[in-house]
Amino acid sequence: MNKFRFSLIFLASLMIMNNLISLDYNDLSWSNNSMNYKLLLSMICVIGSMVLLKGPYKKEDLIV
Repeated sequence: MNKFRFSLIFLASLMIMNNLISLDYNDLSWSNNSMNYKLLLSMICVIGSMVLLKGPYKKEDLIV
């Protein structure tokens, strides 16, 4: 599980770097960069969820 989590964080980081390079910095409007902005936000959410994921849970921790 940890290998998968770290590989997903690494892949999301690469996608963020790629989008930061491909942004049109001369015109930062939504119409030109909407796909880049959406991808940046989603990859930040993916990294955040993978960092906050603790791992295996105990039965006492689960609320059913």
